[in-house]
Amino acid sequence: MGTDVDWDRQVSGQHFAAKLHGVTTVLYPLTVIKTKQMTLPGISAGLKTRIQVSYKQDGATPSFRDVARQILRDDGPSGFLRGAAPRMVNAALWGTCMVTVYEHLKRICAKDEDQVGGS
Repeated sequence: MGTDVDWDRQVSGQHFAAKLHGVTTVLYPLTVIKTKQMTLPGISAGLKTRIQVSYKQDGATPSFRDVARQILRDDGPSGFLRGAAPRMVNAALWGTCMVTVYEHLKRICAKDEDQVGGS
C-alpha cells in the first residue's frame, strides 16, 4: 500500500494550471471583443448600436479595433469584463465537482486494489 507521491511533480502541475487560468483571465477581454464583433453584423431583431448602423451601410464588418473602441466608449473599461463573473462561477463549481468526484473515485479504486492484492 506504500504509494509514494511525487510532490514536486504534483505542485508543478498545480502551478501550470494556475498560470493557465491566469492567462485565460487576462485574455478574456479579447473574447468579449471577438464575440461582439461576430454578432454585430448579424443582428436582425432590430437592436441597432451606433457601430452596427455605421458599418451596415457599406456592408463591411467592423474591425477588432473599432469594436474595442466602441465597447470602451459605451461601457467603459468594465465592458471588457462583461460576463466574466458567471463564467468564473461556472468554472469554480465545475472544478469543485470534478475534484470531489475524482477524489471519491480514487479512494474507491484504492480500496478495490487493496482487496485484490490482499487475497
